[in-house]
Amino acid sequence: MQKSDELNKITFFNQVKYLDANFNQILLKLIFFCSIHKNIQKWCMYSDYSFEKANKTITFVIVPAEKYLEALNSLIKKVLPKDMKHTRSIDEEKRKLLTSNFFFSISFILENENKMIKNISKELIVDYLNLIISNKSININDETKDKINLIIKDTKKKNFNKKLFHRITTTTYLAAYVEYKFIESFKGKLEAFGWFSDRDVITTAYKGIYSLFYSINRNNFLEYIENELPLRYIFAQPLDIKKYLISLPAPEIFNEKELFYDSYNRIADYICATIADYNMKKSIVSHKKFINMLEYVLTHPNHNIININYNKISNIKILYSEERKILSKKINKISKILEKYNNGSFCNSKRIKFLKELQIHYKNEYDNCIK
Repeated sequence: MQKSDELNKITFFNQVKYLDANFNQILLKLIFFCSIHKNIQKWCMYSDYSFEKANKTITFVIVPAEKYLEALNSLIKKVLPKDMKHTRSIDEEKRKLLTSNFFFSISFILENENKMIKNISKELIVDYLNLIISNKSININDETKDKINLIIKDTKKKNFNKKLFHRITTTTYLAAYVEYKFIESFKGKLEAFGWFSDRDVITTAYKGIYSLFYSINRNNFLEYIENELPLRYIFAQPLDIKKYLISLPAPEIFNEKELFYDSYNRIADYICATIADYNMKKSIVSHKKFINMLEYVLTHPNHNIININYNKISNIKILYSEERKILSKKINKISKILEKYNNGSFCNSKRIKFLKELQIHYKNEYDNCIK
């Protein structure tokens, strides 16, 4: 069992390093966001999900708490009284709120989800769950064991929802990952961090088993911080990660008609709904309101998108349409220069190589923004 635990730990650490390599573009923006609110000691993270549209999307929004909570709550209720699906347009007041320095979002698109799930067998799920039960360091109670055994029992059924299990474990992993990146970026004194999810089958399935997977993942990330980050930041002060409190909504709260934090989750709802609706291959959306969100909100540096494919992770950058025109001009200009050189004009080979690399860079930027 010890060898199995050690192997899982190595796999986990390698996954983190792979994600981190693609997070660098976002990290500096997150550090800057945290620096603005470095005196705030209590923080919240809200989330929303959409799996039925063009993009399967998971969105997390980090918000400073304490003195801001009540004022922001009133402001959101006033400016965003309804969810995105019940909103007809995105006016300037909404855009101003959504791009304020009180919100920092990280959204994940799960591309080729079916291919990811295909490689997960029922046997592998059962082995993983039994490993949790037998791991003495986790210290789960009888009630939690009953929830796990309920999943194990369900795996024996023909209609076992493997996709739901994958979404629960993936969402909780990414939630813990975002918390880890926040801890890495936040340089002030942290007292509490709370994750408040939207009401969804992810949080209600198997009597709220998501909280267990989140706890396991965040403990792994905290261990990663203790063991790995000091090697990366030799001169940094050690992070005091054990003193701050973590909070999740009690399972029974999801049975209530309204969640006490519904207004805050509306920020995640607007962002998640927009990304989920946007067909990036055809560059189309289903409603004009999403164009305004893409053009005026998701172009803001506080809102970030990461695409997770079966074997590749990449950042998606949405630019203003005016920036797209500028990129198009640059690409065409380089094309004309390269065409001139191909027709016999003398040019240093290093110069040609540089121009080709620059053209590819501009094309990638162009492909990742709206028309």
